[in-house]
Amino acid sequence: MDEAGFEDELRSVFRQIERLLLACDARLDDVVELQMFHVFGGAKLRLDKAGQLAAMARVRDEFFAAPYPAAVELAVAELNPEGGLVEIKATAFAPLGR
Repeated sequence: MDEAGFEDELRSVFRQIERLLLACDARLDDVVELQMFHVFGGAKLRLDKAGQLAAMARVRDEFFAAPYPAAVELAVAELNPEGGLVEIKATAFAPLGR
């Protein structure tokens, strides 16, 4: 997968997160933390570690404005399902009654 394909996959993930938040009466602005788990060095993606992190930052910035949520990026050996490249966990705080 090239850089453009990887960025498209990331956009799909962030859109899915946005849909899940909306189903809970929350939105991306309510996200306070992102945890991103990366598999680096696999044959599936034609990006090195720096390229993968840069692509993630560019796409993340399309969905989040300042002040940005806290972010943690971790390298892992593999993800489930097999062949996964990135897993993203979003934690949101959405006050009731807004």
